Formats: sequence, structure tokens, C-alpha cells
Amino acid sequence: MITSNLRRFAAAVAVGGVALAAGLLAPTPDPAHSAPFGPNIVVVMTDDQTVAQTRVMRTVQREIRDQGASFTQAFASYPLCCPSRATFLTGQHSHNHGVLGNGTPVGGFDALDQENTIGVWLQQAGYRTIHVGKFLNGYGLTNPTFIPPGWDRWIGAPDATTNRYFDYRLNENGTLVDYGGLPGDYKSDVYTRTAVEEIEAAAPLALAGQPFFMFVGYTAPHLPSRPAPRHESRFAAKRVPRPGSFNEADVSDKPRHIRRIRRFTARRVRRITANHRNQLRSLLAVDEGVGEIIESLAANNLLENTYFVFTSDNGFFTGEHRLQKGKYLPYEPSLRVPLMIRGPGLTPGARSAALVSNVDLAPTILEWAGATASVPVDGRSLTPYATDTGLRSRRPIFIEANTRDLPSPGIPYTGIRTERWKLVRYRSGEIELYDLRRDPQELRSLHRNRRYSRTKRFLLRATARYADCVGAECRAPLGPVPGPRRG
Repeated sequence: MITSNLRRFAAAVAVGGVALAAGLLAPTPDPAHSAPFGPNIVVVMTDDQTVAQTRVMRTVQREIRDQGASFTQAFASYPLCCPSRATFLTGQHSHNHGVLGNGTPVGGFDALDQENTIGVWLQQAGYRTIHVGKFLNGYGLTNPTFIPPGWDRWIGAPDATTNRYFDYRLNENGTLVDYGGLPGDYKSDVYTRTAVEEIEAAAPLALAGQPFFMFVGYTAPHLPSRPAPRHESRFAAKRVPRPGSFNEADVSDKPRHIRRIRRFTARRVRRITANHRNQLRSLLAVDEGVGEIIESLAANNLLENTYFVFTSDNGFFTGEHRLQKGKYLPYEPSLRVPLMIRGPGLTPGARSAALVSNVDLAPTILEWAGATASVPVDGRSLTPYATDTGLRSRRPIFIEANTRDLPSPGIPYTGIRTERWKLVRYRSGEIELYDLRRDPQELRSLHRNRRYSRTKRFLLRATARYADCVGAECRAPLGPVPGPRRG
């Protein structure tokens, strides 16, 4: 095995022109973890970032979007932190992985089977696995030094301080380390420095035949957002976006939990605007961090053989439909997420409008790595849609939110999102139906309009069918949706 690994390393030097620093031969991977020259994989995930907020991240746009494929119709199947992150880790919908909320008893870290995650599967396939940053809500509350199975390197944020930008604690490979309030302690910068250090440590092993998978979970732009001190003065005049759904005037078509929300006062609008500005400011350090990670990959001759994924766990409300902040509810600002991928075989600047979901991330990564899941995955690989941007999917986006552990409005629901239609059925029995082609801001629900009765019935049946789907059932095509009757 050692001879084989040295041969692979020599081949890498010949092909890539890699210089051996200080004349030292790269270490040989542990035979138990040996892998062929598979691609390295880096996933950067922000917390509560909207698609529109990506516009201030010029490095992400230049280095990820413009150098690879971006998905303009990407969604979180359950737009809430812990269920969404559990979906990323498993490739399963919430009703299958069992994380139904952010906290106990229905959700949180303890609700997920930690033996069946992408870290475990990639480690079994020979990958060096690295986690930096936020993991799952509730992680570390019982045992802050615990390292979940499947991770060779672990720099994780215990939940007690996970959303702080200063004055927080990290579990660094089993040792608790406290950070204070100095500029150098700013969490996004610490995560970036750590990620770069981990790349530099993993590079010799990757060149010798053991690729790595690194998941970096930034806190930004989670509220209360705090920018790095160097960015505090940015966007001082930036207005919060004001689409037609902002502070929506007429919500008579909406469910009761929306109808009872009052319209914003001028003071409330100022608060929303201040939050939005700080969210944008906090993302600037992440944007710089992405650039530093890219630079480290390039400097260590790894970039050309690395897939880099940028996304968010869910979207966020900034005043749409009278929702001052938050996510969870099934409107577009909450469901839609940025998703960009660069890597081997992807055409720079490719744009895909295919409907994709966070349930597709794990299957994609497993395909890249040649790894296998130990549970049925509900998603499918994104690679065909990234390489053929004209390809469209007949599978709808299934959406769900099953918990009652949130304050109002926290109404459980299931629903279907197609290219044109969205139907949501709440546990209360209330329904929303939108024609997104004609009403992309979801200003007028059609659920009471008799012309759309066939559409509603069809989508209600489809929602019920996908609500308990497992594996291939979740990838099944929907078929043509009947449109409105002429009237």
C-alpha cells in the first residue's frame, strides 16, 4: 500500500508540477483510509442568507458562480436551520431523517442518527473529513467536547454560543477554546483561518491519494448580525428591498396566522432596514473567507481537483408578507437559497433553471466521491443539471414543516412547488395556491377561485403522495398539472 501511494504521489508531481516544500516527501495516508485520486470537496454554508443578499458577495460571484454552475431555482425543502442542515447531511427529507425542528423533543442534534451522515459515508470511502463551524442546533448542550462520528477533524461550535460573533467557545478536536471580543476573535475570520489551516494540513495527504471533504458552516448573516469591525460602516444608505409583498397591504387571501399580523409602522421598517444592513455587512467577511479558501486551494495545487459548493441553509424574510424576520413559512424568500458549484467538468458561467433542493446535495457529493449512503436518499445528483443547463426536472420540490416548537406563526404544513405552481396545505386545514408565473410575489392565493379547482385537487393529491415518500418515491415525476378552466 505504501509503495502504491508513493507511486500515485509521484504521478501527481509529474502531472501537476507540484514542488515539494523544503524537500520533504508528503506523508502517506493511513492504509485504512486510503482512497484513489477522487476530488476534494468543500462546502460553505451560510446561515439564513437570501438569494438577493449574494449580490454583495463579489468574490463568491467571481470565484464560484462565474467559474462554475449556479442554480437559479434552488430551495430548502424545510426552511429552518436544523432540519435543513440534517437534510444536507443525509440527503433525506425531514419526515425521513426525523429532525422536525430546532429543539427537543422533536428536533435538534439529538434527533438525528449521527451514524448515518455524509461525514460517515465519506470517511468510509477513504476521505479525510473536516468540519469547521456551525453544525446542528443543540449540538454540545449535553457534552460540548463530543465529536460526532464520521469526522477526522472537528472544530465545532457548541450551541450555547453558536450564534455569537464574539465571546464564544469552540470544540477544537476535543478541547474547548474560548474566544473574546478582540477584532481577531471575529468568528467568521476564525473559521476562515481554521479552514485554511486544515487545507494546508490536508494537502500533502490529498496529493498522496487521500482526498478531503470540508464543511464550513459560517454564522453570518444570522440575527443579531454583527459585522467585522472593518465592515461596520458599509451599506449605511442601503434600503431594504421593497417588492410588492413587502408590508403587504391586503392579506385577506392568506391564512389566519398571517392575517393577524399588523402592517409595519415606520419604526418597524427602520428596524428591518437596520437588520438587513447588518446582515449584508456580516456577509462581507464570509465573502473574503471564500476568497482565502480558494487561494489556499490554488496555492496547494488542489483547486483544479476540488468541487466547491456555496449555499445557505434556508432563506429569510425581510418584511415580505408582513413578516419582519424569520424563515419557516413556505413563501419564496424563505424557501429559496443561493446555490453555486465550481469544480472539475463544470463549464464556467453555466446557469441552470432546473428545480433543485437541498435534498440533492448529499447525493451529488456522494457521486463525486464514489461513496455510498447507508440509508435511502431522497434526492438525486445535481451533476446532470450543472453540465446540461437546458435539462429540466419533472420532479417537483416537496416542502414540509412539521414542528410546533416555534412561536406563532409556526403552523405545520406540507406542499408542492413546481415551475409554475405552489400549493401549501396547513395542518389547520387552510390552503394557499399560487400561480407563480403570473404572481411571483405570491400576492393573491387562488385556493378559493373555482376556475382553479382542478389545479388545487391535483396538487393536493400530489402533496399527500410525496408527504410520506422514501427514496426513489421522492424523485418520481409529477406529470402535467391541469391549469385553470376557461371562464
